[in-house]
Amino acid sequence: MVSKFLTLSFLSALAFAAIAEDGTKVRRGLYWYEKPPVAEEEAETKNEEEAPPKYVMPYVPPLDVLMTLHPKEISALFEEVHEFHVMQPTLETASEVQKLKAVMNKKARAAAAVEQLAILQNPSLSGVAENAVNPSARSVQRKEKQDSIEARLLQDRDDFALVMLSQPNCGACVLQRNVIASFADRFGWPIKEVNIIESPEAGSRFDVRVTPTTLIASKKSGQWQTVAIGSETLPTLMNNVHQAARLLAGEINPSQWLTAPNQTQSLYDPNFK
Repeated sequence: MVSKFLTLSFLSALAFAAIAEDGTKVRRGLYWYEKPPVAEEEAETKNEEEAPPKYVMPYVPPLDVLMTLHPKEISALFEEVHEFHVMQPTLETASEVQKLKAVMNKKARAAAAVEQLAILQNPSLSGVAENAVNPSARSVQRKEKQDSIEARLLQDRDDFALVMLSQPNCGACVLQRNVIASFADRFGWPIKEVNIIESPEAGSRFDVRVTPTTLIASKKSGQWQTVAIGSETLPTLMNNVHQAARLLAGEINPSQWLTAPNQTQSLYDPNFK
């Protein structure tokens, strides 16, 4: 009798525990072989404990392995390690940063060394012969270039003329007029000044937007080329007139405007192959 009463009491307790707040029966608990739900706070704490750290120090390979990596790989690894070091500076992270710096410096120095050797073995690709590094040699080259320009300007004095387009009350025209006079005295070129107010057709023909505008004209072909816009120094005018004469004579093309005579067929010549 006692045994029956205990059994009924146990079953009643189970039935009571299985009734939800809304009156529906739910089957939960160990009796139904289910673990009870974990509280939300307890679950969040557990997840936080199991979550991996947000930032991890990147792995830096040994020096011999780093030397075999592509520069982009080393650079990317350096950025990661450096950022981690800034966030959590330690002696260990600082050492890794310095290791990566040393690798980049070693590779850059090795590349520079091989390039220097290649220049010595391929002088035509270095441009040293046309643009010396030694100050004394550079001075000699400048003198040779200047002599070449002056000789050519003297040679071309019967084939070209210098024209300056000006207008009244132009202060820069006064300066350029003096420069052109010095040029003519030195090389014997014929010069002509045209007032675009009195001769507007000249301004239209040569598309003059600024005065003074200086150009050279070929006596043979009638072709012309602007050599100065505004007032220029005599050395600049000489160089531009020299190059313009070569251009109009068909000796160079526009891409060789910056190529001096001694630089043709060299690294400084865009047409050199």
